[in-house]
Amino acid sequence: MPAITIPQSIIQEAEYILQPPTPPLSPIKAVRGANLKTLMSVSGTISEEKTTKTLFIERQETKFKSITLNDTTDSVKITLWREATDFPIQIGNYVKITHLTLHEFNGEKILNTTQHTQLQVIEPPQEKITITIYGLEKTKQELSTITAQVQNTEHFQSMDVNNTVLMDFLKISIDVDDFGDALMPHLPITLNVLFSNGCITEIVEQL
Repeated sequence: MPAITIPQSIIQEAEYILQPPTPPLSPIKAVRGANLKTLMSVSGTISEEKTTKTLFIERQETKFKSITLNDTTDSVKITLWREATDFPIQIGNYVKITHLTLHEFNGEKILNTTQHTQLQVIEPPQEKITITIYGLEKTKQELSTITAQVQNTEHFQSMDVNNTVLMDFLKISIDVDDFGDALMPHLPITLNVLFSNGCITEIVEQL
């Protein structure tokens, strides 16, 4: 038989199906406005990890588990399927996850892993963000957990802050046990801060 000539467009389409290019990283808030079945990559801090479960899909036992990923813009649930459940991760890890598809379950948009998904534990970036602190959730010897809202986002989130950083900035010089009572008169307060992996590392200025 004569040689078969395959158009380059078909070859490129086949390559795309077999190994789709890695989608660029998107902020988690972009998940809410994206179309279903969109291929996405996200990064953030793992704030919740559920135990691995199994169900039967086409008569085959299939493993899955759910994690929740947070960044400074929002949070999203991600379902890890099959081999992805074996990724070595834990709460507090900052991770990058690629090749996720967007679906909806019980009215909530979630991301699902695919056969091309890669998950990496990476160093968290340090970001300069603007936040408004509205409350204090708990105080420990070195860190406090505050309730804050990041500028241009709609949801509130918990953030850790070094007690010394916040006390020095607000000129609060009391025992940590009384920190909550001393902080409340300053709230709400809007600040430019440096933020990394769920924790405020430096306060730049008050707005």
